[in-house]
Amino acid sequence: MAKAKAAPLAPTVDPQTAPSPASTFWVPVGPSIIPAPALGYGTSLPGSPIDGQEYVLVDSTTNPSYQWRFRYNAASTSAYKWEHVGGAPYVNGGGSLNFAGATPTVPTGFPAFTIPRTGFYNILFGAFIGNNGGWTAVYAATVQMYIAGVAVGWAATFDPTTGYASGSVSASAIAQTPSAGLTLDMRCAGVAGPTTNFSNCWYEVIAARVS
Repeated sequence: MAKAKAAPLAPTVDPQTAPSPASTFWVPVGPSIIPAPALGYGTSLPGSPIDGQEYVLVDSTTNPSYQWRFRYNAASTSAYKWEHVGGAPYVNGGGSLNFAGATPTVPTGFPAFTIPRTGFYNILFGAFIGNNGGWTAVYAATVQMYIAGVAVGWAATFDPTTGYASGSVSASAIAQTPSAGLTLDMRCAGVAGPTTNFSNCWYEVIAARVS
């Protein structure tokens, strides 16, 4: 009578390394994660922005004099959809002028500013003004900001009485909407007065929203 052959032994399976039975049937999938775009940095804003995109606008990538961070708001009804969300105002100044005329004149050595983007800007400015004495009546001396040769905002006015007088003045030009490429500068003038010294001229610019 023939002997029955023994059944082959099942291979040994290490329970520590064996795959889970469930893993052969389904694999859990988590929510999709879309990485946020890297924050851009450059001298011009993106031409095809998406809602919520942010970008740092500078005048130079090697030695910037301002760094303005903007966020694009596609839902805005304004033409200026890039909204300022960070960065200090651009600040500059200098120049002086000894002047007795009534025609607004840019101080010698005053640093002008070129508007980088069409938009909505706020400007603060001021100067130190003094006369040379020997005057016997009240007069007015003013400083004011100009964009492309046109006065904007308020004039900062110095109204001394007789004799030598000096003092600091300041004013603002808010809610200005200049076009890109226009020049911003300061101009000084006197009205029926003595030779006046304008010095320590300064201004600061912030772009609230741009196109």
